[in-house]
Formats: sequence, C-alpha cells, structure tokens
Amino acid sequence: MIRSFYSRIDKIAESNWDSLTEELIWKERIEKAVRFRAKADRYRCIAAGVLLQRVVMNIQDYSTENDLTVRQAKNGKLFFPELNGVHFNISHSGNYVVCAVGNEEVGIDVEVRQKDYMKIARNFFTEKEFLWICNAEGSEQDLRFLRMWTLKESYVKMTGMGLTEKLNGFEIIPPDLNTEKHQSLDGLSINCSVIISGNPEAVNFCEYFIDDVNIAVCSHDNIETKIEEIRL
Repeated sequence: MIRSFYSRIDKIAESNWDSLTEELIWKERIEKAVRFRAKADRYRCIAAGVLLQRVVMNIQDYSTENDLTVRQAKNGKLFFPELNGVHFNISHSGNYVVCAVGNEEVGIDVEVRQKDYMKIARNFFTEKEFLWICNAEGSEQDLRFLRMWTLKESYVKMTGMGLTEKLNGFEIIPPDLNTEKHQSLDGLSINCSVIISGNPEAVNFCEYFIDDVNIAVCSHDNIETKIEEIRL
C-alpha cells in the first residue's frame, strides 16, 4: 500500500528553520539546499527532506542516530541502501512539500495552479490530452490542465524516465470524470491506461485537491486514498 503525506512551509516559524536543518541527516539533501540562492527554494528543499525522513523513520523505526544515505539507481530513481524494499518519491511547489512511500515504485507530483497554461498544454501534451482540456470551460478547464500535468509527472517519476522521456512521448487516457474542484483530504482513485509506443499499461493513480494545488500519486500498487498532513 502506498501512503502519501504533505506539509506546508508557510506554517513553519522562521525561527524553526535552523533546527529543521539540524534534524535532517540526509547529507546530500543539505548540500543541495545550500546551493539554492533563493531562501524559499532552500526551505522547500529542506522541508521535503525532513518530511520524508520523519515518515520513513516512523514507518521503518529507523534511528536518527544513523546516517541516511541516498543512492541513484540506473533509471535515475533515488533509494535508501539502508532500507531495502522501501520506495519513495518527493515533490514540492509553492507552500507545499509532499512525499509518497511504499513497497512498490511510486511517483508523486504537486503543482500550484498557474496562468497561461494552454501554451504549455499544447507543447507538452498529446492531441487527445489537449482536446480533453479544451472540451471544458472556465475553472473546469483550469483543473483539467492541472490534473493532466500532475498525472503525467507522477507517472514519469514512478518509472524514473522523467529525465529522458518527453511528456508528449506517452499518453494518458483522460479520466472520464467531470469532478469539480473540492477541498478534501480524501483522494480520488483513478484506474488509467498509459499508452507508450501504442502499448497500453494499466497503472493506479490517486489525486488530492487542497487549496490551490493538485497532488497526483502513481504506482502499480494500491494507493491509500487519505493523504496525511505532517506538521514540521
């Protein structure tokens, strides 16, 4: 079972960031954070690492006295050598950092609603995906773009092909849903087919709609429909 978690960095007091950085034992994450010039980018990087660290330690009962190292597999996916069989993925956007953890490969993406998205959709989506967005109007069209973007991103992050595969190089059969945006921690489970080189692949997706962001999780495993908030 895949479990998903999120934290909000705008709820973290400025005085707490030093202690959060000290808490993080993922050395590579700290090194990455200090390379960011913008404070907001550093905070998101640190918060995403601490969120994952707390989740993993809670699930696996892993001691903070040990170093948590990260290695990169051939497909580009990160993994913890000390935690055999634990799969994870993290993402951040705006004030949100998210992670998904389980015993199967998983991808997660969070995106804040943005403007001028139709140019992005035309360049990065397939024709069918683009038409699915165009067939809606107003706020429903905004939501469809955000949903399709996060669904595709979560898929490439699950497979590890995100650095090499163009988003229009594969196609997600648009979900036959006309859901209105809602405030809920209860996820929307979707069984979609992903078409790659004409071959369909059945995968599981779960979407979460919170405030002005959309979160999508992808895995071949079952996905918990409740996303949990972790206060940092």
